[in-house]
This record gives sequence, structure tokens and C-alpha cells, in this order.
Amino acid sequence: MGLNGVTYMSNEALMDDIRTNYNETGVTITQRMFGEGYLSPRGEEATDQLIELGKPDRETILLDVGSGLGGPALRIAEKVGCSVTGLDVVESNVQTASATVEKRGLTELVRFQQGDAADLPFDDNVFTMIWGQDAWCHVPDRALLFKECARVLAPGGRIVFADWLLTGPEDDFYQTTLLPELCCPSYETLEGYIGFLEASGFVDIQADDVSEQYESHYRQAMLRVEEARDWITESYSARVYNIVLEKTGLAIVGFDKGQIGGGHFMAHLPANRAFNQ
Repeated sequence: MGLNGVTYMSNEALMDDIRTNYNETGVTITQRMFGEGYLSPRGEEATDQLIELGKPDRETILLDVGSGLGGPALRIAEKVGCSVTGLDVVESNVQTASATVEKRGLTELVRFQQGDAADLPFDDNVFTMIWGQDAWCHVPDRALLFKECARVLAPGGRIVFADWLLTGPEDDFYQTTLLPELCCPSYETLEGYIGFLEASGFVDIQADDVSEQYESHYRQAMLRVEEARDWITESYSARVYNIVLEKTGLAIVGFDKGQIGGGHFMAHLPANRAFNQ
């Protein structure tokens, strides 16, 4: 649910759409667009930008909420050398990410498990950094998401995330076509995410609109879809290609209308903060 309380689909319908969208075919094609291990634009470049923003080190105990196929978590572990736990609601994503951990020899640093972002299966004060990369737009109850992130984060710990944003006026296309097709109950505004952070006790909030990056990378991904026409058609079918092209094109419409973009965020909990149930 967005900060304004508006949700455009039921939780059950949302989960059905997410499972359908992230089936084996969808995941394979999406990685062709965004990079191996990634289900959203900007891929490794965004991960590297967030690493620079949050500055995790070898002592960091990091939780990636909405870890998808594991691209960000694995890159963090390889570049920084810290402990990373990835949590995702889609079981097949967890299975794929876990298999990749084995292949890349990172079993001592990285693990993935299935779970709900609004009901994190961890004790209080366990992690020193919470991470999210273009996944929280899929979470219906974001107020609870941030409350849970604050609960499992140790005093003084940091939260670092990137996500899609609502950057312009909502209309019928946005509400009835774009959001359902992208498996999102709503997009949050930059100010909305700041509000969630403040309400959950985070301080020293840094929020940057990077919508130009989102649009540029997404348009590049659209070109990769068109370039992969023969591969998609031969591997799957012309119908699958047309579906992918149509779905990808909806976000382009959103960019053209000035409705969607993205942001980077960082904040931390006070070092003397105590969590109250």
C-alpha cells in the first residue's frame, strides 16, 4: 500500500501475478534485458552505486530484502567480502539464487531464503545493513516493511535502497494498466519513502531522484528486447515475443508521460535507539 493508502489490486492477485511474471521463461528473458542475476534495469551498475552510497565493509551483516535471482547479493559479497542474507517471496527465485551461490563459491558468505518482506523471519537487531534494489514497489504494505526493517536492524545500522518512483500525476492508464502489468500495488513518491523512513525512526535521510538513469537504462533494455526478437521467437514463440514487447513498452509509456522514475535512499538508526514493540 502506498503512503496515501491506495492499493490497486488485492494481495492474493498480486502474488499470483508475481509468480506468473517471474516464471522460468519470464526470468530468462528478463535477464537478457537487464543482466545475469537481475530482474530490473541498471543491474550491476545500480548495485555498485548503492555500494558506494552505503559503504558496506567486511564486517557488515547485510540483509537484501527482495533479493530476486541474487545478482546484487552476490556482487556485494564478491566486491566487499561481507556476510549477505537474501530474502525473496518467490520460491523459484530463491532456488535459482541458491544454486548460483554454489557455482560462484560463495557459500561461506551468502545464503538465500524464502520469506515475506512485511513479516521478516529474523530476530531483532540482527543486521547492520538493510538493502533493497528495485523490489519494494512490489510490497503492498510498505509501512510494515519499513517497521520490520527497523526491527531487525541493529542500533546505528544503515538502510540503503533503490526503487521505482511515482514522479507525475496518476491516471487511468497508470492505475488499471501499468501497475497490474508490472505486478505493483502502487509506486511510491520520493517524499513518500522519506515519510516511511521517518516514521520508522530512521535519521540523516538521503534521498536522490535518479529517474534519468532509470529511463535511460530501460530504453536500452527495450532495444535489447527488439534485438533479441529472433532468439525469443525461436526459443519460445512469436506470441511470447509480442507479449514481452508489449509489457516492456508499457513502462516506456509511463516514462513518456512523466509518471515513473526511480530514486536512491540511505538512512540510519540512531546508535542509542531501542526498538519498542
